[in-house]
Amino acid sequence: MTSKNPSNELQTDATANNLPHNAMDYLQEGCVIIGRNRRYLYVNDAAARHGRTTKESLVGRPVLEAYPGLERTQWQDLLEECMESRVTQRFEYEFEYSDGEKKWFEFRFEPVPHGVFVLSVDITQRRQDQEQLRVSRKLEALGRLTGGIAHDFNNILTVILNCTDFALKDLDESERRHKDITEIGKAAGRAASLTRQLLAFSRRQVMKPEIVDLNEVLTNMRHMLQRLIGEDITIKSQLAEDLGKSSLDPSQIEQVIMNLVINARDALPGGGWIRLETANVELDRDYANRHLSVEPGPYVMLGVADNGMGMDASIRARIFDPFFTTKGMDKGTGLGLSTVFGIVKQSRGSIWVYSEPGEGTVFKIYFPREMSVEQGETRSAPTRVQAKSNEHILLVEDDEAVRMTTQRILQEAGYCVRIATNGREAVEIYRENADKIHLVISDVVMPKMKGQELAQILHSINPDVRLLFMSGYTDESAGLTGITASGIPLIGKPFSAADLTSAVRDALKS
Repeated sequence: MTSKNPSNELQTDATANNLPHNAMDYLQEGCVIIGRNRRYLYVNDAAARHGRTTKESLVGRPVLEAYPGLERTQWQDLLEECMESRVTQRFEYEFEYSDGEKKWFEFRFEPVPHGVFVLSVDITQRRQDQEQLRVSRKLEALGRLTGGIAHDFNNILTVILNCTDFALKDLDESERRHKDITEIGKAAGRAASLTRQLLAFSRRQVMKPEIVDLNEVLTNMRHMLQRLIGEDITIKSQLAEDLGKSSLDPSQIEQVIMNLVINARDALPGGGWIRLETANVELDRDYANRHLSVEPGPYVMLGVADNGMGMDASIRARIFDPFFTTKGMDKGTGLGLSTVFGIVKQSRGSIWVYSEPGEGTVFKIYFPREMSVEQGETRSAPTRVQAKSNEHILLVEDDEAVRMTTQRILQEAGYCVRIATNGREAVEIYRENADKIHLVISDVVMPKMKGQELAQILHSINPDVRLLFMSGYTDESAGLTGITASGIPLIGKPFSAADLTSAVRDALKS
């Protein structure tokens, strides 16, 4: 008795389709058999779905007739290679459908007695996941690089800004040098703002809220936003004259505005307009009942609208998902709106989108309004504060120029200043002089010992030690999260003499 040879079933198109196709049709992988005559002998359901056709329209049909253009691709080359050499071949190929949609498939060509067995697997999601991981790692690396550059740049700006102040004190306003040095200071201030914007694009920042006027933020950003979107798009403004204020991180709000404007720009490939809007609003109980996570009360509304392509319901439902994007893989990361969402939530706000295909898009963000500020508790600019009698400060800073500049500011304010160039040196000085030192001011990121470790050691020596940290970093990876969570005050670089002396006085009062 001879055993049955399965290959005999591949002799004709009819017998080929007597294969156990019911079992094969349960597979998610596409399975086809292509005969030596380059015609389809067998097709399962998944393969037909992959090709957006039917099994009946493929079986018996030449491959190149069913899918014209394959002869110009590696797919055809590897099929021929497998057919002739009888060696397994593998490759990935992006297939474009007639409606423009693209999907990635992994193909494996296996030689069989009467042709080639081709297994196809839809790997579109896998490719997207790989791309998201690549982008995420790229952004992480970019964030580390940008953070390091910003730290050094902020150290430099601290020196430039304060040395210009030192020089201006000794010059009469009528002197030409006074005007030149003033311009240097203004340029350094713009550089500091640019550094914050660069960090906003690439890093998650620790919240440093201030009382913010959104009208002022939008007005200051308008020129930069116009350059960002190009000349074929007009920026319109509709700003409330009596706008209230909110407690927000200025650099993070700049990031929110930039991301929303960039999103609107991408929805206007043929040009159009973007409208920036602010208003005081009172969200009542009825509104809160219809919008989860919203509490009734007074809010400041920030709106960004465009007359672009708009979105349908399926896209609106996912726009805040990390890595979700309607753009090509090389044109968007899908992180812009998810970052906006995160910042808004961190700021105790809420964000809502209104859009229809062809009708444009409106984003509305609601931030709690600070009523106490509106009732007269305005925050004034910091002024230089002089030391009280015989107050001693231990200054810990590894950058010589920043150390000398900071020391001069403190000494001119009347403080007695001791110097340490790193954390270990600071610990030795503090052990010997803990009863004489009223405040320790330290950089966060230093060689040999980081700021958080220094704080722990000093607290073990004296639980009542007063600390003030300085940092040119604004990202969580620099160790700021633990410091801010512990309640230790932090002043960001670059700082002015007024900023520093005000922060010192607040730290000494704590």
